[in-house]
Amino acid sequence: MNIPGCNELEGRTLHSLAFKVLMGAHALAATGRTARPLNDFEVEPMIADISGQHGGKRNVKKRIKAFEAAWARLQSDEPGYAQSIADAALQNDLIEWLRFHGSMLIGEGIPLVYHYLKNNPAAPIHDEFSHILVDEFQDLNKAEQGVLQLLGANAEACIVGDDDQSIYSFKHAHPDGIRQWLEINAGATDLELTECRRCPTRVVAMANALIAHNHDRPVPRTLNPRTQNGPGEVDIVQYATLDHEIRGVTNIIQRLIATGTPPGDILVLAQRSVIGTPIYKALVPRHSDFDSLVVSG
Repeated sequence: MNIPGCNELEGRTLHSLAFKVLMGAHALAATGRTARPLNDFEVEPMIADISGQHGGKRNVKKRIKAFEAAWARLQSDEPGYAQSIADAALQNDLIEWLRFHGSMLIGEGIPLVYHYLKNNPAAPIHDEFSHILVDEFQDLNKAEQGVLQLLGANAEACIVGDDDQSIYSFKHAHPDGIRQWLEINAGATDLELTECRRCPTRVVAMANALIAHNHDRPVPRTLNPRTQNGPGEVDIVQYATLDHEIRGVTNIIQRLIATGTPPGDILVLAQRSVIGTPIYKALVPRHSDFDSLVVSG
């Protein structure tokens, strides 16, 4: 990059950062937990071991998912939150099993780091970062946003995101976090980008029409199209089966390449394993330069 200090930049996912923090000596001593997430095949024996006294495997699986959802939302930190006696007993047995086996659930990592940072303000990790840059902030859950808030207390923090693009409610995304950022962080500045430089004007118009139906938006706003991008083309196509869809998309890509579109200009947004990989494999024998095509999950 030819910029002094660029080699000191460290890019991580929030989960990898969380487990790095938890593996530190101070965190190990403070939490009493071992930062080794269980593999999928190890979860089943855990469930089998604790299911007998808690209503069977199906019930335990369902309630563990509920625990992870509550941890992600930091519900236990909210006034008035109370677990039932049965839930408290299951959670205690679950944590004891994980302690005994020197492990933790993936869903515990972020909430554990959050409580460690919150309860240990003198921990060295608080002063490790001078600058923090976070992308897609609107997709983070409340616990994840809380971790970044604590890590960035002594740093210059920059968050990038758009609450209109918060689409991960099934992962407990917390769009209010980005809406409240300016209120929580006194002196923070909002650099608003109002022009869409990526999409054709027709796509921008469709996006504006769709998001206008969201009545939870605190401040309705409109994304401005960039006229230089042109209107673009939008085709709505329905396929009878998944195989038909894979063949149909593959044929569309074939036609685009045949009429002069460079493979590197083609982006397919799809589930990687279900649709993306079959499309990718279908193009392998047909194009020597298929590697430049992006098939993204």
